[in-house]
Amino acid sequence: GSIFACLFTAYVVVRPWYPLVYNFTNSIREYNTKISVDHYGHIKWIWKIFRHSDDELFECCGLTAAIYIRFLRMGVKIAAVGIFNSLYLIPVNLTGCTEGDDCQFVTDRIAKIGLGNVSQGSYSLLASTVAAYVIFGSTIYFIYQEFEWFTTARHKFLCKPRPDNYTVFVAHIPKKYQSDIALQEYFKSIFHQKDVLEASIARDLHHLQHKAAKREKLVNDLEHAYNLRNAKSFEPTHLTAKGEKLQSIPTYSAELEKLNNEISDIITKIEDKKEEDKREFLEQLHLEQSHSDGDIGVDGSSRMNNFYQAFNSESEMKKLVGDDTLEQSYQSHKNTEEQMGSLLTRSSVGEDTETPNKKSKLLKIPDSAGLDKVSGVALKGAKSAFTMAASLIHGSDEDGKVRDGGFVTFTSLTAKAQCVQMIHHPEPFTFHVMDAPLPKDIFWDNVGLEHKKQQVQYLVAQVITAAICFLWVFPVSFVASLSEVDNLKALMPGLENIINDNPGFEQFLIQINPLLLVLLKVLLQVVLRKVCESEGHVSLSSLNASLLAKLALLMIIQIFFVQAIAGTFFASLEEILNDWTKVIAILGTSVPEQVKSFIQYLLVNILLSCGLEILRIVTVVKAFIRTKVGPKLTEKERNSVYMGLQPLTVPDEMDYPMAFAEILLYLTILLVYSCIAPIMSFVMLFLFMILMVTYRNQIIYIYTSENDLGGMLWEKTIKILIFCMIVAQLTLIGVLSLKQSAISSVLVVPLTPLTILFAIYLSQQHFKVTQVLPSTLCKHEDTKNFGSIDLSFLKDQYMQPALKTKELLPSNFEDVGNLEDVEEGDEDFMEFTNDAIEEVIEVDEASTL
Repeated sequence: GSIFACLFTAYVVVRPWYPLVYNFTNSIREYNTKISVDHYGHIKWIWKIFRHSDDELFECCGLTAAIYIRFLRMGVKIAAVGIFNSLYLIPVNLTGCTEGDDCQFVTDRIAKIGLGNVSQGSYSLLASTVAAYVIFGSTIYFIYQEFEWFTTARHKFLCKPRPDNYTVFVAHIPKKYQSDIALQEYFKSIFHQKDVLEASIARDLHHLQHKAAKREKLVNDLEHAYNLRNAKSFEPTHLTAKGEKLQSIPTYSAELEKLNNEISDIITKIEDKKEEDKREFLEQLHLEQSHSDGDIGVDGSSRMNNFYQAFNSESEMKKLVGDDTLEQSYQSHKNTEEQMGSLLTRSSVGEDTETPNKKSKLLKIPDSAGLDKVSGVALKGAKSAFTMAASLIHGSDEDGKVRDGGFVTFTSLTAKAQCVQMIHHPEPFTFHVMDAPLPKDIFWDNVGLEHKKQQVQYLVAQVITAAICFLWVFPVSFVASLSEVDNLKALMPGLENIINDNPGFEQFLIQINPLLLVLLKVLLQVVLRKVCESEGHVSLSSLNASLLAKLALLMIIQIFFVQAIAGTFFASLEEILNDWTKVIAILGTSVPEQVKSFIQYLLVNILLSCGLEILRIVTVVKAFIRTKVGPKLTEKERNSVYMGLQPLTVPDEMDYPMAFAEILLYLTILLVYSCIAPIMSFVMLFLFMILMVTYRNQIIYIYTSENDLGGMLWEKTIKILIFCMIVAQLTLIGVLSLKQSAISSVLVVPLTPLTILFAIYLSQQHFKVTQVLPSTLCKHEDTKNFGSIDLSFLKDQYMQPALKTKELLPSNFEDVGNLEDVEEGDEDFMEFTNDAIEEVIEVDEASTL
């Protein structure tokens, strides 16, 4: 508490003096919001920040930020209900111990107002039963209230002109639709032609991505070399792997040109392949159409798939293909009865080495019913043979290989909402459509991951999580045993002498328990994030949702249950060994007494973290170190992140998975102990208010809405909260049973099925309504946007980043003729430079492998 008071006082003093540090969103133009304009001086901000409504927070700070504040407010409400219950629980508990019972020996003042001071089988335990119905009933009501606000806010979010609101992610696409044109035309055949803007299939681009990353680093090095020459007036040099000194600018320039050419060639080949797929698709479509009349398959159905029936317009095909040669081929099919055209877009293997860009030849074949069918078979056979030969020649690891995942962008909210809710294939998981994430949040290596591989990775991750949950019990149990110094003295006889010689050491041992729990929590987050990354998530939002669930459940198990139960057994181990029949009485008394250790943990964890958060100590220290290390010759360099060290001009991102997981842990502790130890309600009300002040301030003035998850964590948080309610109810039933109060424990039992029925009721429609935009709102928004919204913000948003830039040059590239001048200069120097570049490339590729 004293540490928090010092940190908070320091913040109040320095807050107006450093606006970049403590009013970031108003200091950087691109992050300005209307609610961060007023800074309110040293003190007034404490109550002024509560003037802004949740809708204003949603508009300016993001939906996830507003949801987080509302969950904190829910914690305040539940704690207030707990304080109301304490008005009758405290007097009842104080007078609930009869003479001669074990509770008569309870001396701790906090324990005396708790359930541990009530005699076993006493009718006073009925007060806790009443309190349980009051607090759990209120929590159910608060959750139900949240649905009304969140549903409205979520629908407003889904109406925003964002790429993810108009795009779907399609997983495990069937083979015949694994091209941009085929996927796009499939959805055009389902919806209106104008409703589908574009489709993009993911491709394997491992080599291209490696080269692009290498080029980006090289561009930064070249920019820095130019800055050095401009600022220091000398030609910068660097050493090769063999220790040879080279001039940096000409060396980097030559290597950059080489990389740009290689990357440009790869992208061009992939673009040509896309155009080739487009021509093949439309040619095959025309061939299917020309043979569909009277050509009935074995099953009695027409050979022409319904998918192709949407393209019976010759003008539409010509519009799509835009190729003169193909139009000639189609005209030949239409007007010539003696001959037909067949377009071969790939050269024969082994006959010539013509490039794929060369125009295909049109082969004339005499008209015949038999030859008509043979032409189609020959075309498919030639394509298959070429594909097989190409795979043997180039290998399966060649860039550009299509994967079975992609994105489809629509021009209307209605089409997108319909697409997400449709089943597109009879086989489970095949052609599975879901909401697309923001382009910047996509993990492209996982897009199109094979279903079996993804399922295996997910299963392995769950096994690892279970193993972590089991193994984490041991360090947490050990830490929990440190909560009682008297028990440590009994177990470690030499400890008493040390404490007698050093009285301050006892206070240190008391504080080390919550500190170690905080450290274990931080370490747990790091480990679980690595586990979640191995699950094959396509986006950051889905990874965060998985991380939230794991963090919340493991923190509840490890910090709550292990701390309470393990602490009880370790504290009373000697007494239990002497008389095992006392285990029930000890649990009934000791579990409520664990409230002290939880209060210590909550005070240390929340007050310390809030003090560091509001003063931004970690951010300031990292920014200070950044001013001392890394490139800093220009403003661009000074504002760039270097080795994880970010300057003050780079926005911080709030760790929402951990923030929501901690709220769930706090609510679990509150729900359990508000009926067992009423003092917890007072403590939690104070701590939730501290959290409210701290994070309302940070959300308004520090954090931006760039990492807004759009409420993706809300549903997961609500479901886990309902689970926490059931856990708290079962725990309370167990404690009342251990107090040998059959009436009280039996009366609490109906709470659990009532809570389960509430969860079932919500799962019927309430969650579903928040997931997608209703058709009525879609139609209203599309009508409003018709002719008034520029859809250019959707174009090429879901193209893989590695395919977007063929040529990348330094932003400070001053002399465009620099490279040509070097090439026309000293030939010996250029030969030496090229040799050095090859050495650098070889070393880099070897290290990569």
